[in-house]
Amino acid sequence: MRISKEPEERKQEILETAIKLFSVNGFEKTSISDIAKEIGIAQGLCYRYFPSKDVLFQSAINEYSNILVANMTKI
Repeated sequence: MRISKEPEERKQEILETAIKLFSVNGFEKTSISDIAKEIGIAQGLCYRYFPSKDVLFQSAINEYSNILVANMTKI
């Protein structure tokens, strides 16, 4: 069954899953296919939001950095 989501929600879901898998498996051992499979979407949908694994990885690093900074600045 296909689940439609808003584009920003889907993009965020892909990013969060990428962060999780990159942190567990590393860059080299994580594929776009692995990320798509974890979410239950087609691999092509990941490429709709991120044109390459490198771009997804850089976006995941930026997102994770933002999370860390937000956590460090909480008081």
